[in-house]
Amino acid sequence: MKSPTAFLSLRRSQPLLAIAFALSLCPGVHAGIDGGFDGQRTGVEDDRTAPNAFLGKGGKGWKHNWIFDRKGDGASASGAVLEEQPLEGHGGKYVRIATTAGSEEGGITLYRRYEDYEDVARELPRTVRFFFRMESDLAGFVQGNGVNFSEDSRLREIGGSWWISAVGGSRVGAPVPGRSQEALVWCFYGGQPGENFSSQGFVRSGMALEQGVTYQFEITVDPAKRRWKATISNGKETVSSALPERSDDPWLSFRYQDSRSREINPSGYLLFHTSLSPGNTLEYSLAGLKLTSAEETMP
Repeated sequence: MKSPTAFLSLRRSQPLLAIAFALSLCPGVHAGIDGGFDGQRTGVEDDRTAPNAFLGKGGKGWKHNWIFDRKGDGASASGAVLEEQPLEGHGGKYVRIATTAGSEEGGITLYRRYEDYEDVARELPRTVRFFFRMESDLAGFVQGNGVNFSEDSRLREIGGSWWISAVGGSRVGAPVPGRSQEALVWCFYGGQPGENFSSQGFVRSGMALEQGVTYQFEITVDPAKRRWKATISNGKETVSSALPERSDDPWLSFRYQDSRSREINPSGYLLFHTSLSPGNTLEYSLAGLKLTSAEETMP
């Protein structure tokens, strides 16, 4: 006969077992690919023992660890996983990145490549989520400086599918309402016919980039239809990628629409890019990166 303690322990575990079993059968719950930093060992600066560390290692959906790609003479970059002053809404470990340009304009990309894993596949709809906080004083965030988040099938500064950007100076473009970039405002790139960059391809979100504010990004990608949509939340309000002329439709087209000279599905590399004027330094923090399946949410 079981002891009272053993019986009580069994009774307590039954609800947990039932919940775990129910979650395993629930089609809306996905493990996905974890790109956060909660696996980082305390006191280790460059931890390559777990995929969810920094710089991390390959495995569980990742082809390799995090890598910095530096362009420009003297450009440098580094990162450290921290626990104090966590990003609002996340609460776990995060990585703080410092990027510095040398004697010329610099472009520094923090990137990582993922592969098909569990229910996440490059050819299928998926959702990318992460938290971001700008740590630097934006007084030095002038023309020629910018932060860009995107995805592509190869290592590039800016990806060919989805692209979210904030710059330190407005780009020259036709005065189309809600279009072209505006300084210190998050923008979505919605693509234009052909492959050439167009300032009118941007959709202004109306949400400002501010120092010390945590932003939560959620990007849903539909490779079959070469489209994507996104939301940005600052903890007080949420904005979407809907075009000004069709506010009820948040879908945007891939940056590269001409698939004759590009891969039809420009995906696999997640790119976090900073553009810097000579001698400038930009610091930011990332947390909670996760990729999950979005098949069941497609209209």
